[in-house]
Amino acid sequence: MLPQRAPIRCTLKSLTLAAIAFGIGASSAWAAPKVDFNRDVRPVLSDNCFACHGPDSKQRMAQLRLDNKDGAFAPRQNHPVIVPGNSAASPLFKRISAGEK
Repeated sequence: MLPQRAPIRCTLKSLTLAAIAFGIGASSAWAAPKVDFNRDVRPVLSDNCFACHGPDSKQRMAQLRLDNKDGAFAPRQNHPVIVPGNSAASPLFKRISAGEK
């Protein structure tokens, strides 16, 4: 497992699940079971990401809220952090999949 950047406390697994749930990694040709956000993704995000990117505005880092769809898809500096259907254009996916610099 690669070391994480200090400000990012979410795990690659949790964010990958979130990406799939939000539709940035899924393909209609992929025959995987349907991912249910509340059943499959929310618990992982809750355990790994909500402390820093959840509902508590006083604890939230980078003003990025991942505990709801509106926060995850909200435009940030004129672009969304998650681009549905296009992981290559999603800054969140790029950030979590990049290695240490």
